[in-house]
Amino acid sequence: MKTITALLCAACACAAVLNAAGEPKAGSLDKDGDLIVHVFHSVDSPPVPLPVKLEVDYAFMIFNIGSFEAPEMEVKIAFRKDKKIITTKSWKEIGKILAAIPEGSEIRYYGKCLCPTYYGLPADTWDRFAALLE
Repeated sequence: MKTITALLCAACACAAVLNAAGEPKAGSLDKDGDLIVHVFHSVDSPPVPLPVKLEVDYAFMIFNIGSFEAPEMEVKIAFRKDKKIITTKSWKEIGKILAAIPEGSEIRYYGKCLCPTYYGLPADTWDRFAALLE
């Protein structure tokens, strides 16, 4: 079994990724060599990038990249040692990726408060993900 821990970004942020020149970008390394898993943006004007950096060996994020009416799941799974992120929409692929993570590992969930990145996905999404960790 693997353990999920959670870290919710407390800053008020919107999900749009602008990636203007010079901004941090998901999949790149920050100045300390840490992998950036995702970049949120503040609601300030102009928006301020809020990079989410990988602080443990493994982490994941679940997104609804569709709409509330037509949800579409996308999952990012990040690996500190390999400094890589795998993005997928397939439950089968998620299962294979999670099965390759060593037993007893901590897998951190990164998200945000107020409106979760997975808002609008089917109610059983978390249960299905958790079942793949057992």
